[in-house]
Amino acid sequence: MATGLPVVGIILAMAIGFVALGIILPTGLWTTASIQSIVSNWDLGATGNSTRTSLFNNIFQGFNLAAISPIVMAAGFIITLIIASFGAFTLSRRS
Repeated sequence: MATGLPVVGIILAMAIGFVALGIILPTGLWTTASIQSIVSNWDLGATGNSTRTSLFNNIFQGFNLAAISPIVMAAGFIITLIIASFGAFTLSRRS
């Protein structure tokens, strides 16, 4: 029975997740900042300007919270390795 294959799949998925996160977060932040610099020159009236300011403040707050995601992913990776190692140990003892 291939007991190590699921662990390899999990490790590969987590590595792909880290790389994707490293590409998506800076790209999204750069795109949002570019859009903000273009839109900030438009006069949308008092209500439109306050809505735009509120919108971009909320977006950048989301990017601040997204900075925690690598820590959460690493914790999930460690927990997954621990659980997978217990599973592999249990399967090897049954054989």
